Amino acid sequence: MNASNVRNVSVEEMENWITDENVIAVVVEEQLEPAGGWRFPVKPPTFGALDEEETTPPYCIDELPDGHNVCILDTPASANNRREPIFLREEFKDLVPKIQIIINEKKKSLLELPHRAADVMIKCSKGHSKIAEALSKYLNGNAWPLAEIAPTTLVFGAWDSRGENSNLKISGVLRSCTLAYDVKPIHMPFQYVPPVDYKSEIFGADKPQKKLSEMGFDGALGVGWGGRNDWWWNMHANRSKPLRFAGIWHSRGRR
Repeated sequence: MNASNVRNVSVEEMENWITDENVIAVVVEEQLEPAGGWRFPVKPPTFGALDEEETTPPYCIDELPDGHNVCILDTPASANNRREPIFLREEFKDLVPKIQIIINEKKKSLLELPHRAADVMIKCSKGHSKIAEALSKYLNGNAWPLAEIAPTTLVFGAWDSRGENSNLKISGVLRSCTLAYDVKPIHMPFQYVPPVDYKSEIFGADKPQKKLSEMGFDGALGVGWGGRNDWWWNMHANRSKPLRFAGIWHSRGRR
């Protein structure tokens, strides 16, 4: 994206696009730069390894048919879960219904549940049947009951993966992700020197060294990842393929 083709978009233009039946989606793509500059390594989110013997970092990096690769830096679900709590703020709280989920003495706002109207916490509450009915009506083409109870579910999406409506997926009208292209994982060295020789000063010479290490009382030095589930790899993005942001807004009435 060049500076020459960047322009400001007014609220009126956005509203016209959203209400125009001929517009399926509005896509915004923006090039991003790491806060430390182009040569500064960034750390993508890590995901669970497929098995304990996996020797590559559990980043989501996929090879493309043209020989390049792409890495996910931020997922749509994660981005939307950070956006939704904005409606708990004083200046925005009156824009959405105030729904509280109560289990025993614990209370949570519907806006705090990661799966929104399809969250398992709702299934444990007394109001479960009303929301389940709204989800069923949405599945049959009527989104109004769900909009009255949980409008942010329609905005940010949900998936009822284990409920009565296990085939229900709500894509949401706002989605965004951050991707990096042409990346290469690089090693991150680590070192820990204990402030005290715990073996001689506290535990005694008969304490097995391996046991001390497992308890965190021994020094550590290495390159790669810092623990069984903590991968100390890093990534460097090719400068010619800067980080990108893509946001998609689906127009109303389209799925």
